[in-house]
Amino acid sequence: MQNYQRLASFQFKLQTPYNIDISPDIDRALQNNYPEHLKDKLVQRRNQAERLIANQKNVHYYSPAPTIQNRNPRIDAASDSVEIRRNSKFGRLIVATKDIKVGDVIVSENSFAHIIHPESRYLHCHECLDICFNLIPCERCNALYCSESCLERAFNDCHKYECGMAFLFHKYPQLFIRLAIKGLREHQNHGDATLDETYRSDRYKEISELATNENKRDFLNTCVHITIVCLCYHNLIENPHFRRDFDLDAVDDLLKKLLYHSYMIHAFNPFNIKKLKYTALQTRSRRVGTAIYAFTSLLNHSCVPNCEFFHHGTVLVTRAIANIRKGEQCTICYGTSYSSTDIRIRQMSLKRYYLFKCDCKACAKSGHNSRVYLKADQYHRGFKKRLHKTHLKIQKKIDIG
Repeated sequence: MQNYQRLASFQFKLQTPYNIDISPDIDRALQNNYPEHLKDKLVQRRNQAERLIANQKNVHYYSPAPTIQNRNPRIDAASDSVEIRRNSKFGRLIVATKDIKVGDVIVSENSFAHIIHPESRYLHCHECLDICFNLIPCERCNALYCSESCLERAFNDCHKYECGMAFLFHKYPQLFIRLAIKGLREHQNHGDATLDETYRSDRYKEISELATNENKRDFLNTCVHITIVCLCYHNLIENPHFRRDFDLDAVDDLLKKLLYHSYMIHAFNPFNIKKLKYTALQTRSRRVGTAIYAFTSLLNHSCVPNCEFFHHGTVLVTRAIANIRKGEQCTICYGTSYSSTDIRIRQMSLKRYYLFKCDCKACAKSGHNSRVYLKADQYHRGFKKRLHKTHLKIQKKIDIG
């Protein structure tokens, strides 16, 4: 009770230009036996704060995600300019079905599952990942939420199963547990029902088919993964909420398979959700969360990519950063680009984290002085500079408004 009152008092005195609603903290203080002789002062402070909110700005670390003009009838998160193909070299790959121009939105996809990143855990809601200056703690662990509705939604989704395993999360990621729980629910609700042919971003079937490169992992690495999975399995089956929601005898074998397979998927296909700050000289980024995306994960790597993804909260938008011809593969960079990294470092990084050797055109020819790749590099840098200037203009208008 005193903590809520002190938090409300601090936020009121802060007089920040951003929208900080202290009413929930005051309401919680009043509901928890706040002294009668001080209640009038607290109510008066709430009324003053509500009048100030009209002059404050809403805080968002991202701009609204653009919409796809012509949606693909077979892929719910993509435009009709791409399709999924298969070949012996890449397995599944994304290929343009028509000419794509620079800047065109190819994919706009919401995450299948996401978690908060440790460096943003005290400023962002652990459910929706929005910025919040008066987060609400879970009563049983250190998870924090921006509202009672987010806390309730998170608890009903997966948090009631994770909450007892909070001691593991300081070292081990829990994203794979959310994947496994969603897969278990999907199996329980639909069983072996016939699935439609649309590639959906909100379904575990698509997630379960993502690459894991399990056969390329060394023995010690696999043993570590199995140990983590076993720890989480034994904590899950002892959880009273899990035992109430699922028939353990019926799903025990499936649960083990889902936990192990989901761990392999999340270890190989994670995307960092970032918030970016653009200045005239550089771009600074801060990690907000980690997420899994069903369709964007199918984009293969190239050291000179023709696509790049942009973060809009939990929505990941992929745009073309070069003209893509019909029949050409759409690619992104897995973090080691030709424009900034030597070929030896690129190959070492990709081999270590993604377990493959890159043989894109830049790596195959090792063309550090090739006019073709220098031109692509300059074009890529020029596009990003123009994009950053646009963001600065938008930010300036927001600040003025």
